[in-house]
Amino acid sequence: DDGLQHQALARDIEIIVQDQRGIGNGLVLPAGPLREPPERLATADWLITQLSSSAPIPLTPHPHHDRCVHMRLQPYELEQLSTGRRLLATEWLQEYQQQPCAALAAIGQPQRFFHMLEKLGINLQEQRALPDHGRIPASIFSQLNTNLILITAKDAVKCRQNTDSRIWVVHAQPQFTPIHWLDSLHQHLLQLRQAKTTPH
Repeated sequence: DDGLQHQALARDIEIIVQDQRGIGNGLVLPAGPLREPPERLATADWLITQLSSSAPIPLTPHPHHDRCVHMRLQPYELEQLSTGRRLLATEWLQEYQQQPCAALAAIGQPQRFFHMLEKLGINLQEQRALPDHGRIPASIFSQLNTNLILITAKDAVKCRQNTDSRIWVVHAQPQFTPIHWLDSLHQHLLQLRQAKTTPH
């Protein structure tokens, strides 16, 4: 993200997070999507690739990195925006899965959010994708003719004043492959601390 290009920013470990589009056409701006050439990945400590709910984990090694982690977001809890009532995803499905649902997202890749909900077993009758970081006018909720409306936690911050009881916030958590990569990261940090505190 932006911090990677901020060369004055002190860092002990660099972790690059990308989505499954990877490096795109491999070119830097304005010819491509990258801010630095693909070879920059090799100098970072970890590369995390976020996959969609159904995308398979690549079997071939990454051409620019050997410390690769894959991540998927999985819904674990839903919160009713107007009341703060929280239900685990399994509990929410038991109570509401059969009701007509719509989903709304103003994030970078709204389809990934919609697909995650469908993978959970929610039948979305309507999907509304808005511009990333964009405003979410209250009127848009009145246009959705469903019993329930699902939004992201990021979008919920912009909708806190909305009292529509149909709105539920989907809280997701990452699932990593390999699952124990954070243990390796922890060991790396301990080694760095030891190196800094050992007298030379």
